[in-house]
Amino acid sequence: MVGQERRAVGVRIDSGGATVRTTLALEPGQPSVTFVPVRAAETVSVRATGSRRDGLARDLRLALSESPLLAWVAPPSAGPPVAGFHTIAFEAQQLPHTASAYSSIDALVIERGRLPALAQEQFAALLSYVAGCGRTVLVGASTEDAALFRAAVGCGGQAFAAVASPDEAGVALERMLSATLVRPPDAASLSAIPGPDLRAWHLVVTLLVLCAAVVVIGGIFTTSLAVATFVPATLAACLVAFVQTRAPDEQLTVWAESGSGDRLAQYHGLQQAVALGRGVLEVPVLAALARPQSCRSEDPAAWQWDANGRRFSSVRFEGRLFSRASVCYAGEFPVARSVAARPAPDGSIVIANRGASSSPPGLLAWGGRLFRLGALQPGASVAVETSGGNPAQDGAQGMALERTPLDAPAVLWPLELSRVTDAPQQSQAWLLMRASTEGQG
Repeated sequence: MVGQERRAVGVRIDSGGATVRTTLALEPGQPSVTFVPVRAAETVSVRATGSRRDGLARDLRLALSESPLLAWVAPPSAGPPVAGFHTIAFEAQQLPHTASAYSSIDALVIERGRLPALAQEQFAALLSYVAGCGRTVLVGASTEDAALFRAAVGCGGQAFAAVASPDEAGVALERMLSATLVRPPDAASLSAIPGPDLRAWHLVVTLLVLCAAVVVIGGIFTTSLAVATFVPATLAACLVAFVQTRAPDEQLTVWAESGSGDRLAQYHGLQQAVALGRGVLEVPVLAALARPQSCRSEDPAAWQWDANGRRFSSVRFEGRLFSRASVCYAGEFPVARSVAARPAPDGSIVIANRGASSSPPGLLAWGGRLFRLGALQPGASVAVETSGGNPAQDGAQGMALERTPLDAPAVLWPLELSRVTDAPQQSQAWLLMRASTEGQG
């Protein structure tokens, strides 16, 4: 988009029931390019309106594939096409500029020699895709190049391969598809951890009880019809005004998982807000959490895109009393912890800290039970008696037992959310790490 004078242009994009709005500042004669992630749909409508009500409108038609998409950014392969994929050839310059856009593809094959053609934001989006366990094959990479990518991959490197030629890419992809990638539970399912948020219900019920008490007391001590009518009406108006003007109740739940020794932990986050009246419910998008999206595609949502910050700043839902709006997140973060487990001759299980830093107190999940685990210094170990143990006491502990096989121990630690400076007061985060297994000692 090019402007002939300095002006602000409002842009609206409608796609798949979701709306994205943003404002672009155009400079005279200077092209402005903005990349905005939108939901895939058969029709994407774009509307741009200037201050003088002039503008443009475009309806873009997309053909949605019924097969998994394979993005091919490499020389053509002499062998047969990769089975099970719909392959689309891309130039490096056509790769996404935002990490969220990679959700449209299922695998990527890219040649090392085409990486220099990527813009900085494209390369950052690619690394985010690789870190998020996106299936990636790097063709023609040197040992140093492969090591650089392996330092950034998630899921223990099971979704990444470096091959010498494009003809080997199909074999590498088949090997990845046969591997089971352990990912965190779906973000929408995290609502089971904190349980239902009944704060709004408790507030309204408490206020109703107080109002009823005032009306009863007033009826006992006065016989005036005017007072008997005025007091309930005033209390009802005050109750409605208080509820309508009160900020919505919000809570955030983050659940992360990793294998022992993995460089990155994968996380999903669920942000929920409860509406206290009918109308628009606006939820701020948390800047520190990656790849925000609506938890349910059928929920109409209006997203506000910050063109300068290149991120979503807020999202609006149509609310009614006690309705719940949800925003889901997904991403990864570095983790330096490593734990190993081995059975002891006396029937206990020995947990050892193999990381370079001390580990905080946590819970050991083993055999469908939970055991308290104290802090461990680097290289230290502790024997945990497995004859006791406790069942899950809350949603997080229940999720840990559900996600841990009976014969494979894991450790659950609470996480701090200090980096999420704008997180709601009701927030909690957890890391579940699968322990590596060692022989009996």
